[in-house]
Amino acid sequence: IVQAAGRCNREGRTEGGGRVVIFRPEEGRTPPGEYRSAVDETERLLNREEVDLHDPGIFREYFARLYQDVPTDALGIQDLRRELDYPGVAENFRLIPDDTTPVVVRYAEKDARKEAERTRTLSRIERERVLLPGDHRRLQPYVVGLRTKELEGAQGMTREIAEGVLLWTGAYDPVRGISAMRTDPADLIW
Repeated sequence: IVQAAGRCNREGRTEGGGRVVIFRPEEGRTPPGEYRSAVDETERLLNREEVDLHDPGIFREYFARLYQDVPTDALGIQDLRRELDYPGVAENFRLIPDDTTPVVVRYAEKDARKEAERTRTLSRIERERVLLPGDHRRLQPYVVGLRTKELEGAQGMTREIAEGVLLWTGAYDPVRGISAMRTDPADLIW
């Protein structure tokens, strides 16, 4: 939650700060395993009478409690290290498992100048089919990562406007984000 909140106004330019929405899916279903454990622990912390998300101690407590419930070396990386099997470590270890593809989303922008700049940038990229220096930075606030299964389920809802740059053409909900997926969102969590 704190990481997402930091991204809402990462450059500090949004007047009045960004907006973070915490919600429980209407379907009420949360994927099992690590994800469910993390959601449960987050709910326990947020349901306290006094919660200060600015207190670093809450993060230490969160992770200490979470790691009691979640196996932290499912791929046996530590065993591979003890055996000095560095090729095995390199093959299996990912600091952040990434199964996502970046997609540019044209969500409603409150600032007309930003909206105009984004429209100009996307139009030029689509016309010239190439990114110029600085384009990644300009588009970053509008990029979401879609997992492979989500992207497969969203066929016809993206368009490649330049090599490696996908534009979302499907529905976008200001609260729930990319919507109109034809699959159960709980099935998309690793």
